[in-house]
Amino acid sequence: MSRLKLSIYTSILIVFLATNSVIATDRVKTLVIVSNTDVPIKKLSIGDIRKLYLGYPIKLDGQEIHPIINRSDPLLYVVFLQKIVFLSARSYQRRMKSEMFRSGKREIPEIDDKNELQKHIKEIKNTISFMWLKTVQNKTLDNTRKIWSGTLSQ
Repeated sequence: MSRLKLSIYTSILIVFLATNSVIATDRVKTLVIVSNTDVPIKKLSIGDIRKLYLGYPIKLDGQEIHPIINRSDPLLYVVFLQKIVFLSARSYQRRMKSEMFRSGKREIPEIDDKNELQKHIKEIKNTISFMWLKTVQNKTLDNTRKIWSGTLSQ
C-alpha cells in the first residue's frame, strides 16, 4: 500500500513540475533590436540604444541612426522603457516633451502596426526599432540583436 501512495505522489509531483515549466517558458520574453541590413547593429551598445531613444544622435560608420518607437504591443513598449531606457512610460514621455521644447529636438516617430513598422525599417535606410524575438521570427527582418531576455510575471 505504501508503494502505491509513493507512486501516486511521485506522479502528481511530476505532473505539477511539468505544468509549471510549460507555464514558465511562456513567460520568457526576448527583446531584440531590428534594422535593415545597412545598420551594423552589433556595434551598438545598450548605452547607445538608450541614448538613441532619449533623443541623442548616434552615428555608426559615419551614418546617423534613426530610432522608431514600436507601439504595436503595450507590454513590449513598457518592458523596453523599463529594461533598456530605465524610465517608466510616463517619465519617458515627459522627458521627451521637455527635451523637444527646450532644445528643439525632433520627436522620435512611433508606429503602432507591426507590419507597417517592418515595412518602414526595410525601406528607410539607417532605421532601428525593437520587437519581441518571437515576432521577428515570423517576419522577414534578418538584422537582429538580442538586448534583453527574462521572465515576466503575469
